[in-house]
Amino acid sequence: MVREGFQAPCEIASKHVVPAIRAALAILLVNEYGLSAYRVAKLLGMTPAAISNYLLRRRGGELVDKLLEDAEIRKVLVELAEKLISDDMSESLSFHLCRICRVVRQRFL
Repeated sequence: MVREGFQAPCEIASKHVVPAIRAALAILLVNEYGLSAYRVAKLLGMTPAAISNYLLRRRGGELVDKLLEDAEIRKVLVELAEKLISDDMSESLSFHLCRICRVVRQRFL
């Protein structure tokens, strides 16, 4: 039986880590690759409004800066950004998000 107040790691990640990863990826795609918010929204399967919120740092929190400053995580985010741009997604976006999320949880949570 699950205790009240217990949250699995993926529950915590879905509320905090995944939005930060998406925000960091959106920021990279717009600021460093010159894509429009609309194009990034299409690539990530999100709305342009959500991307705008990420760019304005209304979502994702302080963790976004930590992700972009961490060399290893940034490298993986850049690799993912380049795969998205070149349409070379042999694995699903979810697979890549989970991979990055595991590293983030180990480092920052």
